[in-house]
Amino acid sequence: MVEDAADPLRHARTTAAGWLARATLAPYWVNYHLEHHLMVFVPCWKLPRLHALLLARDLGERMERASSYAEVLARAGG
Repeated sequence: MVEDAADPLRHARTTAAGWLARATLAPYWVNYHLEHHLMVFVPCWKLPRLHALLLARDLGERMERASSYAEVLARAGG
């Protein structure tokens, strides 16, 4: 379910998650899946910081991202 497997920034997806999604679907920062795949040695609690670093380096446009888990489900169904 990713567009371009040749680009490391599109191997996996980061999904924005509010408190409810974080409590039920994405504990341990699972929603930062792309960042985890880029640098597997980064502890889970530092993945939001890695995400911010990637955005600060203007890589946001290349990154595979979704605004919610509902968006991910819609992409899977369509």
